[in-house]
Amino acid sequence: MPRSPSPAGPVSKRRRTEESAQTSAHEELFHLIRTRPQSVAEQIVRKIRKGTKPEDLIRYVQDGDLLVNLALQPDRRFRFTLLYPADVQPLLQRTANPYLNSRLFRALFEEHDADHQSSLARASSVQPIYDIPYHAATLADSLLSSAFPHISKWTAISDDEEFLKRAFEVYFQFDYSFYHWFHKDLFLKDLIAGRHEHCSSLLVNSIIATACHGITEDEKRAEFWNSASNGYLFLAEAKRLLELELNTAKLTTIQSLCILGLVFSKNCLDTIGWSYWTKAVAMTEEMQLFGDLESNQTLTEESRLGYCFTAWGFFNLGTLICFFFSKKPWWRSPPQTPLPDPKKLGEIWLLYPQTGTMVPCCLGYTFLAMTRLFIIMHDALRYASQEQQDGSETTGSLSLDKATTILKRLQQWKRSLPGPLLPSVVVLPPHIMMHFSYHTFVQKTFSTLIDLEQTLNAALLPNQRNTKMLFSPTALVAESESSIITLTHMLYRFNGAEAYFSWYMGVFNHVAYMILPEVQQQRQLSVSSQTTSPMAEALRATFIMCVKSFLDQSRNHYISEVFFHLISPQLHKEDAAIITRNIDMRYQTEDRAKLMQTHVRAQFPVGMVNIAENVTEHRISHLVERLGEMEVDGT
Repeated sequence: MPRSPSPAGPVSKRRRTEESAQTSAHEELFHLIRTRPQSVAEQIVRKIRKGTKPEDLIRYVQDGDLLVNLALQPDRRFRFTLLYPADVQPLLQRTANPYLNSRLFRALFEEHDADHQSSLARASSVQPIYDIPYHAATLADSLLSSAFPHISKWTAISDDEEFLKRAFEVYFQFDYSFYHWFHKDLFLKDLIAGRHEHCSSLLVNSIIATACHGITEDEKRAEFWNSASNGYLFLAEAKRLLELELNTAKLTTIQSLCILGLVFSKNCLDTIGWSYWTKAVAMTEEMQLFGDLESNQTLTEESRLGYCFTAWGFFNLGTLICFFFSKKPWWRSPPQTPLPDPKKLGEIWLLYPQTGTMVPCCLGYTFLAMTRLFIIMHDALRYASQEQQDGSETTGSLSLDKATTILKRLQQWKRSLPGPLLPSVVVLPPHIMMHFSYHTFVQKTFSTLIDLEQTLNAALLPNQRNTKMLFSPTALVAESESSIITLTHMLYRFNGAEAYFSWYMGVFNHVAYMILPEVQQQRQLSVSSQTTSPMAEALRATFIMCVKSFLDQSRNHYISEVFFHLISPQLHKEDAAIITRNIDMRYQTEDRAKLMQTHVRAQFPVGMVNIAENVTEHRISHLVERLGEMEVDGT
């Protein structure tokens, strides 16, 4: 009988192989530190200190190289692909919308036309914004660069200038580019000079606290309860400083309250965030920030600009929050001070890698366009609130007359958009989000009139026209829903879903619930007919894209993890299997899901179709409570 082979040989050989591979990885890592730019080398060292494995670090650097290299080759542009790779054109082309003819859409989805691609390649050498994702660019701001050595003077939490520099870069590129409630240049000038009118320790710590959600080196950045995370430390310091300032109304305190309210919302604690915003509203009234600032002779021209910027910025935030939370507006009217000259509002410049091309975000004109949209949105909320006679905090629906007035104003708003913000050329994520906000507003507001339209049409005689409605709510909502889906696919295909944007999760959450009924309907039709239509496949791919995006964004925000757990019961087992096979699910355990019962304090409504729905049933806390009851019952 032959002897069994001793395990010593294979084990020793395997050990030698592993040791050799480890040595090779260490050598490669040393080579990367020695040969890469200082900023990259410093990132590698920070990850080593955090315990990242050498193999993962090497892959991290190589993947970054791949992204940039692909993005810089016009004939091989980098695009993010769907997890479920179905053709989504049947869904995108179902209803006409202006984005289907946009330059970005053609660059993303018309890849097989050689002549077309050649023209795009020539154009991309001049405008890389259509070729390289937003997060691959860096900020080019001399004032910001001058501020970096001074940040540590304003916080007691860290003197790591490289970390603080990174936090400011993240904030101004991914938060401030859409949410603006302080004048960037005035803030940075005071930060450098040590002045306190437009800068404070509270504001600096608040900025860093929210930016920590986008610093990818911190793998626990979404765990707001984790005392070892940077976000926890800076948020705790901001809360401490806020306690010292609450009795005095100051511009920087209002600005900080705006930021901290959003931080708590990202942590799925918007009930706390709402109390911060309420304090900010009280301070604006005490400071008469919404009054006529031009007649205030005690303000310098620079101070007046800063006050005006914050007044309108806070108005925009409050209007957006009240709309998406289905709450009555905070103010009866917008600020009395006219909107400032867009040229005085500063700029954010993006530098695209290896092209040397600098591109402006058109900050001033974007701010004005968004503000004019939010003025209309605010008036619609006010009209809808007046229709609600039951004393509820929520809004109602618009009357037909008011809806017609609002629609005319929206049409004028679209016609007055400046060139870089037109649907035909929209490309930067903050601009896409502005268009997304517009169409979400149209969809939720005018869908309340679809039943009225159907009732009026049903009473018409053959060949008789509906003269009581000057527009079709059905057609209007259909175009906006189509636009929302198209914009979301453009956003995902060009930028993916892992990059940090403070508003990203709201986009995918809205689309997921908007298409969910049709996804379920198409699945039932497929089962009954034993065939799957192209539309069913397109809807399925889009739904999986949204759910995957919750997981991607859950690394940045806890609310995205909550979104994932809330929608998981709606996932078909085959779709769930696709996600679990391809996504890191290590944090999505049953124990992790149970954390929602203790951590969530959120009133944000999920899955609302229109502004007149019963919002209580859609609040996150209510849904989490119901989910917990279902798990206890075993259903």
